[in-house]
Amino acid sequence: MDSHKSQKRMLPLFVLLAFLVIALASCNSVSDATLINAGNLLLQYELDRNYSEEVGRYWRGGADWQHTPPSEGALDPERMPDWADEQYVACVYWEDELHTETTVAQPGEDMIRIRHGSGWGWVLLDKDLNFHILETNLRWTITENGEEAESFHHTFVDAWDKPEES
Repeated sequence: MDSHKSQKRMLPLFVLLAFLVIALASCNSVSDATLINAGNLLLQYELDRNYSEEVGRYWRGGADWQHTPPSEGALDPERMPDWADEQYVACVYWEDELHTETTVAQPGEDMIRIRHGSGWGWVLLDKDLNFHILETNLRWTITENGEEAESFHHTFVDAWDKPEES
């Protein structure tokens, strides 16, 4: 059962990668826009998966991203590790805010639960759109009827060091 769930989660990533390979085949070089778009999709997919696992099995879908201006992503050449210069052509940074409001039925007045936070990360991409995620983070706060109930910050990926050669 777990492998079936894992396969279901990986399907969108495989579809994304297939689309990107087809896009690459239609041109000789990868544009900055394509690199940024691929990086955005990869980081958002990874953060959605981590968010869903943290929130719990009853949560449907990923984070409710707000599509703020930084969610367009950007090349971040200053963060490209020295060890990655020969293998990768881009370091992409992506971030966005998440916001969810839900009403929880209870005796008396219903409770209003607000989950607000952000997600961000960096990914390396090569000319064939092979990737190495450097870092992903999620942070959010839950308020219930205006009172802070829970706060969360977690770095899910921290892979800035050169990977071991196999």
